[in-house]
Amino acid sequence: MERIKLLFDVFAKVTTCTLFGAAVFCLIFSPGVTFGTEMLWQLLLVSFLTSAGTLMYTDEIKKNSMKIRCIIHYLMVNVIVVFCGLWFGWMEADHLTEVIGMLVLIAVIFLTVSVLSWKKVMKEADLMNARLAEYQGEK
Repeated sequence: MERIKLLFDVFAKVTTCTLFGAAVFCLIFSPGVTFGTEMLWQLLLVSFLTSAGTLMYTDEIKKNSMKIRCIIHYLMVNVIVVFCGLWFGWMEADHLTEVIGMLVLIAVIFLTVSVLSWKKVMKEADLMNARLAEYQGEK
């Protein structure tokens, strides 16, 4: 159940950042563009697909394994977003600046979501440690 909560927490963060990133991307590469409601469903789908990578993280993995999984997750996110971006027509493969812009946005969003998630986990760990210390002090 905790992993599902984590998935939806990350999904909410990714969706928010993706919406912001899409707005920035459109502002830079296609100012004045209009699009239909299908774009909202596309953003939700891409956000979910990229968030699903968090399921490969478990509590019992070692530090080196965590780094490797983080790199794999980042690469998966890049492949998913670029593939979907080309498939949905968000960018053209022959427009190198758009592809590079998308890769930069992916990096910024991945870093933002990772930092926000890490801060949340650290806050929860600090709270658990404080409660444990309080519990041990009562004995």
